[in-house]
Amino acid sequence: MNLYLAVSIFMCAQVNDVAAAAVDDDDNAAAIDVAAAAIKEYYLWCQKRRQRIATIDGMVDMYHFDMYMNKSEYKVPTESRYGWVMKTLGNRTYCYNMLMMNKNMFNKLCICLWSHMD
Repeated sequence: MNLYLAVSIFMCAQVNDVAAAAVDDDDNAAAIDVAAAAIKEYYLWCQKRRQRIATIDGMVDMYHFDMYMNKSEYKVPTESRYGWVMKTLGNRTYCYNMLMMNKNMFNKLCICLWSHMD
């Protein structure tokens, strides 16, 4: 159950209990009216706060969707897969950054994979 709703229900129950105990007393009736007005004001404040949070959440969701979900069309590579591998293996730093291994380790991996294909 929502915390704000639970607090509102609890406070309303307390106001009703006090009202039942002090029906004849005018001072208590005025205090009960003030308490009921405060509860209503608190409930309306909570409702406005939830609406503001929902609005902000919607704005964040739309921003995220526009930034990350609306992708452009697939880009056609300018070079073949083999050409990309040869270019990557030709540059030592680029090879390590892309593959997280050096050229010799990559060659050993390829040999190992090819030998286990049979």
